[in-house]
Amino acid sequence: MLAQLLNGLIIGAMYALVAIGFTLVFGVLLIAFAVEPREPEGDGR
Repeated sequence: MLAQLLNGLIIGAMYALVAIGFTLVFGVLLIAFAVEPREPEGDGR
């Protein structure tokens, strides 16, 4: 019983860490693209 509870808590913590990692990565990407939008490559024709 205790082992199952501990196992569930560990798995939940791993899911939470992955979710926080994705949130940080996509948050930084969105901020980077909002601050400095990239111009399309080419000579403007």
